Amino acid sequence: METGNKIDEATLLEYLSGKIFGKEKVDVETWIAQSETNEQLARDIHYIYYSTEVLRTIREAKTIEALRNVRRKIVWRRLSTVGRWAQRIAAVLFIPLFCVLLYRHLPEKTTGNVELHTSPGMVATTTLPDGSMVWLNADSRITYPSVFTGDCREVDLEGEAYFSVRKHRNRLFIVHTSSGAKVEVLGTEFNLEAYRKDELVNATLVSGSVRFTYPSGDHGEASIVLNPNEYVRYNKTTKHLISNTIIPETQTAWKDGLVIFRNTPFKDALRILEKRFNAQFDVKNNKLYEHSYTGRFDTQQLPLILEHFRISSGIRYRIIEPERKEDAAQEKTIVEIF
Repeated sequence: METGNKIDEATLLEYLSGKIFGKEKVDVETWIAQSETNEQLARDIHYIYYSTEVLRTIREAKTIEALRNVRRKIVWRRLSTVGRWAQRIAAVLFIPLFCVLLYRHLPEKTTGNVELHTSPGMVATTTLPDGSMVWLNADSRITYPSVFTGDCREVDLEGEAYFSVRKHRNRLFIVHTSSGAKVEVLGTEFNLEAYRKDELVNATLVSGSVRFTYPSGDHGEASIVLNPNEYVRYNKTTKHLISNTIIPETQTAWKDGLVIFRNTPFKDALRILEKRFNAQFDVKNNKLYEHSYTGRFDTQQLPLILEHFRISSGIRYRIIEPERKEDAAQEKTIVEIF
């Protein structure tokens, strides 16, 4: 493991659960100490791990004794500010995920909905009741029933998600978005980006086949069937749809903790970085939008990617770190580009 690289949420979870030793353990601790952003990510993963341990222990023992056992288990190695962090719970991330975990561990008496929400800069995964896998990108929300019933498996998405849908004969899987656009499949892998605040809805097919249905004006609908490596972009305002072939990994790399550009327009590159690093870009020179970029990054450090931009196209940038407020959610990092 290289320090500063490939330290993602899964690696941090292994570290917290005591599954990493020797040099790998030192690399993780070194990476955590490198920046406040890394420490923030480590704190968030710690809270999720803690909540999971609480639920597991409560189910196996008496409540009071169980909580004592959990406290003895959770030891935050090499991070001396654990007491202070415990008082500064990242509510936007921790509370929604804790509620989801709690709901899924309680006995199912009735069929209800499960909601999973990710905070800016975070990625989460979940398994749906039918065994399908979902990777949820930053600042996104997915809602689905605790048990799929009937002939359709239907979920609601706000934001971006990668779906690996388990095939069920004659049982359609449908993803609804707030724009009215939806994706229908039987079994496949695809990426869907549908943030409520954005004008565009983007869908990329990795394998299998999907039908993308969208409002086409005059209260009507239209649809298009995608084949692997095809991509559609739907404009919610103009009701216009464009399609093209694409290398899927440029749209799906986020789920593996990567950032991949392949002749990616500057505007699209910034949108990817905004989600990955919870950043807001202020571009002072509109001519910069004429640039495109190619590169593969497995780093968690935004400045290293911006350096690639600077070297390849001569841009200048200034990073303004947000103020840390104990009673507020994590603010965006502001990046001015000249």
